[in-house]
Amino acid sequence: MEVHRDLRLLGIARLVALWPSMDRDVVALAGFAAMFVLMALRVPIGIAMGIAGLGGFTLLSGAGPAMNLLGNVPLSVLTDSS
Repeated sequence: MEVHRDLRLLGIARLVALWPSMDRDVVALAGFAAMFVLMALRVPIGIAMGIAGLGGFTLLSGAGPAMNLLGNVPLSVLTDSS
């Protein structure tokens, strides 16, 4: 139970509890909010969009598919010859 208490202190337990029931609209609004916060912190727009997109994909699909996406998409973009 000690780990659960530490997660609750970080606010992660609340997110994980809502994870299976998160609606796509809620994830999209949270992504826009996160993107604007990152831009306000002077993170470049492309990086902020990538972080928000990867976070949303992680919430909707899971960490495994998100890490697979993160590993494959940059390589496919760099090796695209068309």
